[in-house]
Amino acid sequence: MYAVWLVPSTKDRKVLQKIISDLADKYKSPVFIPHITTYGLVDVSLGTLEDFICNSIQEIKSFDVYTNNLGYSDNIWKTLFINIQMNSDLKKIFQNLQKQLDSIFHYDYVPHVSLIYKKMKDQEKKSLSKNLQIPKKFHIDKIAIQEFSEDITNWNLVKEINF
Repeated sequence: MYAVWLVPSTKDRKVLQKIISDLADKYKSPVFIPHITTYGLVDVSLGTLEDFICNSIQEIKSFDVYTNNLGYSDNIWKTLFINIQMNSDLKKIFQNLQKQLDSIFHYDYVPHVSLIYKKMKDQEKKSLSKNLQIPKKFHIDKIAIQEFSEDITNWNLVKEINF
């Protein structure tokens, strides 16, 4: 199974990676690559998914995304996350993917960047959401295919496509 990720530029990826790594170190949680899941999880061949993605981004150039605030939930995949403002590029990529993939798997798209995957008490998440400093925006310059595993340490980017 695969997920489709938007990946920040090298500079912005380093900033987000530091936040993720610091939280992982402090809370003994897994480290992962900063990303915005644009569509997941789909059970199709890698070649088919790559074709769908290339069709979905034909007229897209690299772009900026703007952050809203930090949120948290009881969902392990959204323990603590940065809410991302929807923009025309995010919407177009998702809608193009949805046209091709929705019959295989329906995905509810809420753009965000997860910062930690761990069961935590609400008070801890609330405190972090008030005290963490996050960038106001970052630049997206790649779309990637991530090979999913329940074990986050086994996540693997199998294909990256530059905008």
